[in-house]
Amino acid sequence: MAIIGSTVQTTVDGVAFDPDWSLVLGDGSVDYSVRITPLPYTSIGQGFGEGPSSFRFTRADSSTADVVNGDAGETADEFIPNPVTGTGRKIDYFPGTGSETSRNESWQMLVEIEDVAPPAETCQELGRVTRAYASAYDRTRIHRSRLAPNEKRCLIAAFNGAIPLGRTITRAEWRLDRTYSVTMSAGSIEGRDVRVMIQARNRGISPIRCEATLDNGEIYVQLFEIEVVDGPYFGDAQLAAGPAVIVVDA
Repeated sequence: MAIIGSTVQTTVDGVAFDPDWSLVLGDGSVDYSVRITPLPYTSIGQGFGEGPSSFRFTRADSSTADVVNGDAGETADEFIPNPVTGTGRKIDYFPGTGSETSRNESWQMLVEIEDVAPPAETCQELGRVTRAYASAYDRTRIHRSRLAPNEKRCLIAAFNGAIPLGRTITRAEWRLDRTYSVTMSAGSIEGRDVRVMIQARNRGISPIRCEATLDNGEIYVQLFEIEVVDGPYFGDAQLAAGPAVIVVDA
């Protein structure tokens, strides 16, 4: 984990009333590690008994943690501690308030956010055995795969060459005709690829249909036929039948 240099600078110059601010990080569903450095900072009470200023970090589970300015005099020349660190999906800054007014503050704050690596792919497939390149010109083509008993791997419908440039996949639905031979799990959407994990269960052939719904409402279909070939099972435990339908939303 590293704090990156990409920053958000928040500047207020002599705001007399409620100089507060909020930042929602990303889409507000993931916690980030954050470091806030108050640069030039002054805080002056306007009336009687304004409290100290503070930061609040709200996590994805709705729990909160507050960091209060330890320089709690009537006039504060710095925010203590400095820098302020915390973890959350949202940051709020509150000036100290009193019975009638808020503190008059002037500051510039440097907000640095954790460098979050993109999520790893849920599954990978290097060859074409279980990767179908959907065609824009042959929409009825069926991709046929042969698996050894107990083999578990990623089944991919790659729609990049079948759908118009700029279209995105918003929803994917995998349907397994018979759950006897193959199990499905862990569906995902990775850009213009749709993926699901499959495992060979019993000898036989199982048709699978993948429906990809685009952002404009169009539905593209890729058909698969998975054959589990005959062979020794080496005392493998019998796999439980999995779901017949898996639906994933982007």
